[in-house]
Amino acid sequence: MIFSILYIPGTHNDLPVTSIGEGAFRDWGRITQVVIPDSITRIGDDAFDGCSNLEYTESGDCYYIGNVSDLLARADEGISSCTIEDGTRFIGNDAFANSDLASVSIPDSVRGIGGTAFYENESLTQITFGSDPSLMYIGENAFSGCVALTSLEIPDSVVTIGSRAFEGCEALASVTIGAGVTEIGAYAFSSDSALKDLRFEQDGELTVIGNYAFNNCFALCSTNLRLPSSLESIGQSAFFACYGLLGITLPESLTSISSGAFSGCNKLVEVYDLSPLTIVPGENGNGGVADNAKYVYTADSVQSALSEDDNGYVFFEYANEKWLIAYFGEDTELSLPTGEAYGLYTHALSMGDYTSIVVPDNVTKINDYAFMSNYRLSSLTAGSGVRLIGKNAFNACPALDLVTFEVSNGWIAASSATATTGETVISPGSMFNDYRNYYLIRK
Repeated sequence: MIFSILYIPGTHNDLPVTSIGEGAFRDWGRITQVVIPDSITRIGDDAFDGCSNLEYTESGDCYYIGNVSDLLARADEGISSCTIEDGTRFIGNDAFANSDLASVSIPDSVRGIGGTAFYENESLTQITFGSDPSLMYIGENAFSGCVALTSLEIPDSVVTIGSRAFEGCEALASVTIGAGVTEIGAYAFSSDSALKDLRFEQDGELTVIGNYAFNNCFALCSTNLRLPSSLESIGQSAFFACYGLLGITLPESLTSISSGAFSGCNKLVEVYDLSPLTIVPGENGNGGVADNAKYVYTADSVQSALSEDDNGYVFFEYANEKWLIAYFGEDTELSLPTGEAYGLYTHALSMGDYTSIVVPDNVTKINDYAFMSNYRLSSLTAGSGVRLIGKNAFNACPALDLVTFEVSNGWIAASSATATTGETVISPGSMFNDYRNYYLIRK
């Protein structure tokens, strides 16, 4: 039977009706009005898709199914500003997709944001929430492709972050996950290449980090990413290629890490393992979390071997040597710290946006891949203290055309870092071309 006015009941068989399923009333062509009870906390995507005779309540540039306190279904195409009415309970899928909004304020009354609701709003720089939000879910692809969004604080009221919800937000540099979130969906923050600061509420409810959730977040940097005490599972490739992740704490609640969860985290050298899992330095099990680890601690009271100075340079103490392992600052022209002797760790300054680097005399070693994939690096000066350069240290630095060595003679190319003889290197320039797959040793 088809009704012109659809009354959705608040209860059924003495139980509350709390959700409207995806596509629940698709193509019910004779519906003209919908009454949505207060008990509803979720409306699935496309719930009223194809209801061609449905009447909308207009408010400003927005159109609602039901009253303005119900479902915001759509907005005028390409709008650059809009006020979402206080009392609005749901923002429907595609409501503001491909619009030109610069900012959006979500009223406290909103309980859910549908899939692709703000998809590819390329001018959107800011999302603000009220002081007492009711928001419970953020749907699939809700904000994906919002390439100008720079920071985000998920309210504590949110329970679910849908798959790909913030995927491809290329300028998103800071994210705080609220205490109420129980699940982060697959690819939720994937390819957010500027994401540097990620924070979890330690006493929250998060149990699942989905597959590829933070995949290709190249800029993510932390000396100790503390995962929340409620976490139970980490999905496949969840933190794949998070190059700046140096240390991590696995909570007691964690029972599962899927394959490749930490693949490509080349500098993840410290693991605080409070979990029941067996984590061994250098072993590739448990998602590769300890694949590159030098230390695995089973108590969080152990002093870290990582330290960050006031300028953003991070050092690592290992095997009675000091290493510069990362730079967390914002400068693109680097003059590395002077003072006591240290080496540049494997991948120490790789995948950066640096234009010039000065290596002082107190640096003694440059390890494998130390400067790899610095596509804008055009100038490098190496001090007199450098006596060893690792394989592919300058690989994929296409703009590097000015290299100065304080000592340019006496170098040999060898297949081992401890070799005492090898092929004589005629000029510094040939180090990066003819001998990139060799160790370069100054006798």
